[in-house]
Amino acid sequence: MAATAPEPSPLPGLAPDEHPAPERPRVLCADCHRPLTAHDARLWGRGRGCRRKHGLGAAPRIGRFDVEQDRLPGT
Repeated sequence: MAATAPEPSPLPGLAPDEHPAPERPRVLCADCHRPLTAHDARLWGRGRGCRRKHGLGAAPRIGRFDVEQDRLPGT
C-alpha cells in the first residue's frame, strides 16, 4: 500500500475549501506566445527554441559606461 501525503492543516479562520492557491503569473514567449514553464525561459521571456532561433545562447552582458561627474572637493 502506497503512503499518501498528509493533508495540509487549515489556515486559522478559513474553511478547508477556502485555502488561497498560490499561483505563478502566466508568462508567454515574446515570439511564439506559448506559455513558459522553465525557470530560465521565464526569466528570458523566450522559450529555448525561440532563443536558439534568434542566436540567444547566453545571457546578455551589461556594458560598462563612463559616467561624467564633477570632481570631488579635496581630490
